[in-house]
Amino acid sequence: MGPLDAILDLVLPATCAGCGAVSHAWCPRCAAELVRAGRGPKPLRADPTPRPPGLPPVHAAAAYAGVVRTALLAYKDGGRRDLRSVLAPLLVCAVKAADPGGDAVLVPMPSRAAARRRRGDAPVADLVRVVGEVTGRAVADMLRPVRPLVDQAGLDTSRRQANLAGAYRARADADLAAGRAVLLLDDVVTTGATLAEAARAVRAVGAHPVGCATVAATRRRPLPCRAGTHSGSVSS
Repeated sequence: MGPLDAILDLVLPATCAGCGAVSHAWCPRCAAELVRAGRGPKPLRADPTPRPPGLPPVHAAAAYAGVVRTALLAYKDGGRRDLRSVLAPLLVCAVKAADPGGDAVLVPMPSRAAARRRRGDAPVADLVRVVGEVTGRAVADMLRPVRPLVDQAGLDTSRRQANLAGAYRARADADLAAGRAVLLLDDVVTTGATLAEAARAVRAVGAHPVGCATVAATRRRPLPCRAGTHSGSVSS
């Protein structure tokens, strides 16, 4: 917690986004649970089953459950943008696992236009900018929807893929990423349809998607082994 956070806590006592305790925006107990949820230093290989065509390897910091799920929902849809500093370290870990060389440009997944209007901002892109600052990596917010998209919640794998087919384009002036390796970033991965469509779009402008990194992966089957071992049982 920084000095400004401490002052705001005194003036406007925060409610923990994890458990509801009136004390901090994120209480020590929930912070400890978040660390445990990351299950050690190696993020999960979260390749989907089945794997969408063209999807690069996926790494996630934790399963989308418990305190991680609570934090992400509060951050994106509960107006708790103060949790950016809580979630950024998890995404940083996934980024480092997905691209150990550290050369790839970070590309955030775009928000649906309706969601951006409702929220008034783009929480994933904002989170990725923090990750870029922490890691010293370039960030290219180059993806945009080209048509209205249906909310993905509740759609099965085939319907997600159909919903997203040809849905994104990369800006023609995205010189930062053209011809370079890029890493695709999102908050949660479920079937991999969003990331696969993003990979197609960045390839169309000459970028090379080498991997994907997310805060969490939806657990659809038993958790896989850690990075560097056999995986494939967490769908994304």
